[in-house]
Amino acid sequence: MDFILKEGGKLVALEIKASSQVTVNDAKGIRSFREDLKRKSSLVRGVVLHNGKARPLENGILALPWVVGQMISTEA
Repeated sequence: MDFILKEGGKLVALEIKASSQVTVNDAKGIRSFREDLKRKSSLVRGVVLHNGKARPLENGILALPWVVGQMISTEA
């Protein structure tokens, strides 16, 4: 897990991968973090940012593309 975003007691765990193909194994750090919390805080979602397409990986964890910034810069 690379980053944790927090707002109002809600957490989003981020894992960043350069690959265009991710699997549930790429979310193991997020799963471990979620298990370690044991309801001490509210982990709203886990996100694996990668160079591919958006899709669910497992319950509460999404794979999302990190290339949005590149698409915005090419539209200008």
